[in-house]
Formats: sequence, structure tokens, C-alpha cells
Amino acid sequence: MHQKFPIIKALEDLLHQDQKERDACELDALVYGKMIARLPKWFPCPDDFFTQASGHSECDLCLRYYMHEGEKGEPLRLLLSMIFGAKEWYGLYEKEEDTFCIRSIVDIKGMKLMLLLEVDQVDYAYTPLTDKGTYTTGPVAIKNFLPYDILRRDVTPSVFQDLQIQNGLTGSMLNWWLDLLARLIMVIPTETPVPEHIQGAFLEDHDIDFFYPDDAYGNIRKEISLLYPGCK
Repeated sequence: MHQKFPIIKALEDLLHQDQKERDACELDALVYGKMIARLPKWFPCPDDFFTQASGHSECDLCLRYYMHEGEKGEPLRLLLSMIFGAKEWYGLYEKEEDTFCIRSIVDIKGMKLMLLLEVDQVDYAYTPLTDKGTYTTGPVAIKNFLPYDILRRDVTPSVFQDLQIQNGLTGSMLNWWLDLLARLIMVIPTETPVPEHIQGAFLEDHDIDFFYPDDAYGNIRKEISLLYPGCK
């Protein structure tokens, strides 16, 4: 099998890596657009969220809630059920982390949404029916009455607007960068020493930066000067 020149392999590896990042940004931008258009006009502010492009969620979007001091999961679950139309909730126990969550998956105008609450397991009767090795899942039911107190603020879908713009811009910049890398692979001298780091410069006088390690004896500079006449 023909072995590629080291500089070509390094540039192609970077191209493939950044293509994945570009694809994730573009997918996220689309998901944020759906979120802005399809989520309810207001809902309790999540502590974290994941999109499918992040690799941390099987759904288009996951809204994750952790219990704050003095907060209970059941009132929040009931409120989320009413707002998002969540009818079925299941328990999920992570064995290694010793954490317990309740979750529900709903469809909002074609967008698959997971609601995930990390709650106090003592408040629920949990029947683990499925063992996935690292975690178990099964039905849950509240054990006792809990006061219906909601302690967290509400948000609107507009909170995702800045992220949509940011991911759209990042995707556009990465398209420019990927085109540059593809053209560079076609023309770069194959004996060029492989740099430790490669990045776009986004400046008027040049487009790309190659960063090399300490060159106290000038060996790398000599090698580059032979390949690039006029290099100062």
C-alpha cells in the first residue's frame, strides 16, 4: 500500500477532523432553529442541554435538570409534563455514578425532545425492568405527596438564538477553512516538515499558520528555506 507523505497525511487528518466539527455546527444551527420555532413560549430553565450533534443525546435535544437546594423533582416533573405534553416517565439508575434520573421523550412538531431530571431516588418507587450493564431502567411512581413549589425561573426559546447565530457563523468560517486545506493539500511541497500545530490565520497577508517546536540550531528553517525560495 502506498504510504502518504507525512505533511499530506497531517493535513488530511486535520481536514477530516474539522469536517466533522463543521457538520456538527451546521446540524446544531438547524436544531437551534427548530428549538426557537417549536419549543413552548416559556418553560423552566434547564441546568444543561445537549443536542444530537454533540454525541451526548439520542434525541434532537435533551433538556437536563439537576435539583437545586430545597428543590424536589416531582413538582418540576408535573410542570414539564403539562408544558411539553410528557405522558410517560421512566427511571434510570447509573450504577457506577450512583445517580438516579427520571426521563421522558416527547415529539414536538417533529422534533424529538428528551426531558431528564436528576432527582432524589427516595421520593420514588422504582422498578428496574431492563439492565443495560452500566445502568437500569424501569417505571417510577411518586411515594409521598410533595408541596407543589417551583423554585426556578422560566426561559423562552429565544435563549438559543445567540447560539444559533454563533454556530451558523462558525460553520461558515469552517467552510472557508476546509476549502483552504483542500487546496493546500494539492499544492504544498511534499517534503515540508510536519508542524506541531496548524491553524487558520484569517489575516490579509496570509491565510494559514504552521507552528514548529524549538529550532535552536535552525535545522527546520534551513529545510523550509530550501523548499520555499525567498522565505525570510
